[in-house]
Amino acid sequence: MEKMARGKSTLARIIAGITKPTSGVVLVNDIDTENKAEFKTLRRTIGIVFQNPDTQIIFNNVHDDIIFALDNLELDNKEERIEKALKEVGMEKYINCEAFDLSLGQKQRITIAGVLSIGTKIIVLDEPTAMLDPQGKEDIRKIVKQLKEKGFTIVYVTNIIEEVLIADRVIVLEKGKVTKEFFTKEILENIEFLKENGIAVPRYFKSMIEVNE
Repeated sequence: MEKMARGKSTLARIIAGITKPTSGVVLVNDIDTENKAEFKTLRRTIGIVFQNPDTQIIFNNVHDDIIFALDNLELDNKEERIEKALKEVGMEKYINCEAFDLSLGQKQRITIAGVLSIGTKIIVLDEPTAMLDPQGKEDIRKIVKQLKEKGFTIVYVTNIIEEVLIADRVIVLEKGKVTKEFFTKEILENIEFLKENGIAVPRYFKSMIEVNE
């Protein structure tokens, strides 16, 4: 995709309540993201995972990093939450490891576990595989698919056309505005539009879609 400001990351941060909207009101499950009194409720409702896990991991120890948010939100059953979340992303063996010694892909799984430990059912992922190697990308995609199948609501920001197939609905942004919206099953009808908007579509894409259907 061409390097241009499309507003995807900004929108992701606004939805998650990290960035304030310049106008209008953003509601997440009827929670106003600007309402400071609802901050803890919002954080328990929606979580965000950024492109670079190093910007999200605060403590070196995996356990300490995850429990930090749980303490701030005054949640109970902390140890049970941490163990369950790490198992969800296949990282339960690393609970007492040094986070900064892990690969980027493993760190990204730790950040996802941190969000899951809170108990949120809405997760915003802002280009979560952009910095990962092929295996790391595949690991994250599998986790996202599994979470989706378990009923989680996933808002997935990506420039990678293969990852679009994970979604039910596709929204294309241009300079902060929605230029196209369609269901993933209609993607073949929108191939030319995607190409015209700088989204690379590989030749084997049609075959890939048929396999995933």
